[in-house]
Amino acid sequence: MEVLAPSSFKAYAAYLVIPGLAGIPGPGIAKWTRLWRLHSVWKADDHNTAIDLHRKHGPLVRIGPKHISVGDSSAIRIIYGLNKGFTKTGFYPIQCISWNKKPQMNLFSTCDEMFHRETKAPTTYDLVTYLDHTLSSVVDLGMWLQYYAFDVVGEFTFAKKLGFLQEGNDVDGMIEAIQGKLLYASVCGQIPEAHLLLLGNPLFPVFMPSMETWNHVLNLTLKAINSRASLQRDGELDSGEKPEAGKDMLSRWMAIHASDPEKLSTRDVIVHLSTNVFAGSDTTAIALRAVLYLLLRNPAAMARLNAEIDHADREGKLSKPVSCRESTSHLPYLQAVLKEAMRLHPSVGLILEHEVPKGGITLCDRHIPGETVVGINAWVLHRDARVFPDPDKFIPERWMDSDPQLLKKMEQSFFAFGAGSRTCIGKNISFIEMHNIIPQLLRECGIRLHSPEEGWKTNNHIRFPLQYLHFVRRPSHILTMSNRTLLLIGSGPGIGVAVASLFAQRYFDNIALFARNPVQLEKDRETILASAASANRSVTVQTWQVDIGDLRRLEEALAQVAQFGDLECVYFNAARVAPSPIFEFPISGIEEDFRVSNLALYAVAKWAMPLLCAKATSGTDCRPSFLVTSSLLPVDPIPELFALSMVKAAQANLVKSLDKAFTPQGVHVGLVVVGGEVSPSAPALNARNIAEQAWNLFAQKREAWTGQVTILEDGRVEWEPSI
Repeated sequence: MEVLAPSSFKAYAAYLVIPGLAGIPGPGIAKWTRLWRLHSVWKADDHNTAIDLHRKHGPLVRIGPKHISVGDSSAIRIIYGLNKGFTKTGFYPIQCISWNKKPQMNLFSTCDEMFHRETKAPTTYDLVTYLDHTLSSVVDLGMWLQYYAFDVVGEFTFAKKLGFLQEGNDVDGMIEAIQGKLLYASVCGQIPEAHLLLLGNPLFPVFMPSMETWNHVLNLTLKAINSRASLQRDGELDSGEKPEAGKDMLSRWMAIHASDPEKLSTRDVIVHLSTNVFAGSDTTAIALRAVLYLLLRNPAAMARLNAEIDHADREGKLSKPVSCRESTSHLPYLQAVLKEAMRLHPSVGLILEHEVPKGGITLCDRHIPGETVVGINAWVLHRDARVFPDPDKFIPERWMDSDPQLLKKMEQSFFAFGAGSRTCIGKNISFIEMHNIIPQLLRECGIRLHSPEEGWKTNNHIRFPLQYLHFVRRPSHILTMSNRTLLLIGSGPGIGVAVASLFAQRYFDNIALFARNPVQLEKDRETILASAASANRSVTVQTWQVDIGDLRRLEEALAQVAQFGDLECVYFNAARVAPSPIFEFPISGIEEDFRVSNLALYAVAKWAMPLLCAKATSGTDCRPSFLVTSSLLPVDPIPELFALSMVKAAQANLVKSLDKAFTPQGVHVGLVVVGGEVSPSAPALNARNIAEQAWNLFAQKREAWTGQVTILEDGRVEWEPSI
């Protein structure tokens, strides 16, 4: 515990009244001891605490005896700019590794500015082409994003996968070990002197040599180097043979070392390759999780991004897999989504400490004395309502639609990867991988949250470098994938729920239900789930309360379905069935019937057909279909059902047009014609039998497609090759 002796107390008291520091607001106890900071970080909620403090006190908050948190973007260039005289604090050396019984500084842990400038250069060569070729598959679960990131970083660092995707687990406990190390660094870093008594004790590596084997990433790096070259007894690379410069970093750095060992020493190669694994894997995995989670929580944004990807794909602008160059050239909304996701969940969870040079500095119109520790937390900066209106909301459009002056201010305040000479070295790796995998993932798969009613937790235990541990903590939040979604327009106790139940039993993983009555929707949902369970199938059923005739609301709901899964079939079952004697039925009623049966059908088809056509050309085993419940009224109208007869005739013509336009593109367009009144007691015209015939129409192979099935009262079933 940080205990104050009488002399120390006097020193603390004197420090409290130093002009420029004593008047800065903050938690009362923080003025006296760093234990407040330690406790705040230990609780793993320091980022939220920092936001609250700055919203209460303004741009400067005192969080320690000589520690100031800064929440104004104008301070970025002052604190983190080149040659400003600020130096890193004792927080950073805790991140170093131990090798050859000595602590080894890296790009993150070093406090030496010249060392940082000279050793950063090897990480800057172009990785775009290599990453484009290594992206061979998409990941499906939150944890798999971490595995994916480790394997890709392994490829361009060592020219070998690390085995995470192949094994499907934490290889050699590397992720768990890293998390433990970073938890230690986050907490101990608040009182760095304690490190010398703990893991930083210089005697530990001498009397406990096995301690160096605790660093799993270092061990991995040494194994990779040993597989390419031998290490001499003094730990130096044997440069008897000059290695060829390959595409991976190890090959290139070994080539540099062979040509000029002083320019890039063995220590440099080992330490910075280890750093690269930390930087690339964690930065990427955390950013990917944030992007996907926020898209799933904001279906309108997901729908817009999917539409942009589909449009670019149809125009032949995207290859397989999608390259970073293609993403940045043809997917502007994706750029906004990535930026907004990293704004809301930046890679920096704690303040990036720097010590004010002697003589002091002016920050936010206040003089800050020399040797004061200052820093910026990206969470605070990114939630500044003066720069980001509605700062707690996910609004990608702000990066596209804001006026130039505000956009410039937003860019200046963007601190997700740090700033200046200490910008996160994993930034470019993360940037490229996000532009590769996000559009590829959304193009190939439908994604949903396993338990969307629950939120996720974040905590501030930093990831190396420059980020916090930020992941979905409960198994219920794992992202799950599904490629079979049925959209039922017009759910209800008859044909609608019967079709959905049967299709769920036999094929589909996701069922989306649209109807007006919320009580009936819930009943239908329970019926479908029970039906699927009886066939030992697990399905997800989601309901949307929608008045089908309200076209604006219908379009909004359709946009939300885009996040639910990969659309494979639309079944349109909406209609108003009511007496409408000719000349006695009001025109407003006819208009309403036309909106429900025709305009709504048109809107649904306009939204669905691009998705179904894309599905048809995906090369997967699928059955993209657009099916509509119809009747004999188009050919045998009933005067007492004049309005329904009229709109059903128009509907049949619309479906026939869809058939001619989209069946050649691989979408099965069909009519399920019900030849009479539906009744549970009817031998043929009961909902279950109609659903069975609808299934038979859907299940046809492409070469045997028919356009229409008619179920008659006498039990006959007639198949027509075309509508």
